[in-house]
Amino acid sequence: MRATPAGSEGLGFSLMMSVRNMALFGTDWFGSKLLDQYHFSFNSLVIANSVTTLITVPLVFLLPRLIVGHKDAEVVEEPAPRTAIE
Repeated sequence: MRATPAGSEGLGFSLMMSVRNMALFGTDWFGSKLLDQYHFSFNSLVIANSVTTLITVPLVFLLPRLIVGHKDAEVVEEPAPRTAIE
């Protein structure tokens, strides 16, 4: 959300929620397909979920520092506007 340009917050939020919904409901569909068609055991699905989580969590540290380097309530200092006298 921090990477969305000013004025496009609604679009950024809707994109974020779309990715979230795809992840939640897509994994339900994919997991049920693995159980029904490929006869995976529930334990192996839990292990596969744990492995994918262990892979993705360290990838958060690769996000640009500009996006994750400040808190939402933190005021970012902007340079003073230039005047015609300068």
